[in-house]
Amino acid sequence: YGGWGYAHLLREVVPLMKIYGISDEQINTMMVENPKRVLSFAPVKE
Repeated sequence: YGGWGYAHLLREVVPLMKIYGISDEQINTMMVENPKRVLSFAPVKE
């Protein structure tokens, strides 16, 4: 068992982020860009 799963983040956490003023761009970075970079083993942009 792995917990609530990724769908929980989309259903529950992302709406809370928006309530607390986190921008769509910041959410995209956390939910799309960072995982994509980590899972592709791409170098960090400086």
